[in-house]
Amino acid sequence: MKTIKIFVVLMLSAFVSFSQKVLNLQDKVTMELPSMAKPITKTDALSHVNKTFNNKIISNSLSGTKSDELYLIDNILISLRTQDIQANSNYLTERKNGIDAMYKSDATYKSYIQKINNNNVLVINYRLTDGNEYYRFYVINAVFSKSVFGFIVFNNSDLNKANDILKELLNRLKFKEQ
Repeated sequence: MKTIKIFVVLMLSAFVSFSQKVLNLQDKVTMELPSMAKPITKTDALSHVNKTFNNKIISNSLSGTKSDELYLIDNILISLRTQDIQANSNYLTERKNGIDAMYKSDATYKSYIQKINNNNVLVINYRLTDGNEYYRFYVINAVFSKSVFGFIVFNNSDLNKANDILKELLNRLKFKEQ
């Protein structure tokens, strides 16, 4: 019986290890991706955007994105970028205020700032055309020296799944150096 329990524990831990993908963004950030996230190339991402969402805003957002920072979960597209920054404690509030002003006439627009795992996070959500939505998020480390920018594009019918993916990404993001 003891042998069976050990075998089951080993199998479960092996399954969990294989189901998680750890992303290393430019040696600045690590993040466990959802197990169903599939890396895609920029070309494939643009093709998916044109076929699924047909939206210039999304296509333009993909410019300059490295192919190892693009992922697809079913029809949900995820883009991640990282960079060194020199910001102050008001950076996200100022960014939020500027973006809020741009979208003040959009009734679907929402934004909020929160702390997750000692990181400062700005999340923006609004509806695009043809039943599609867009999450944009900015994450800055505790000392305001490194950031991750990302977006998630999805059809309204995938809203709950997109919410879960966003929460999972933000909760699993870890800056290597503070």
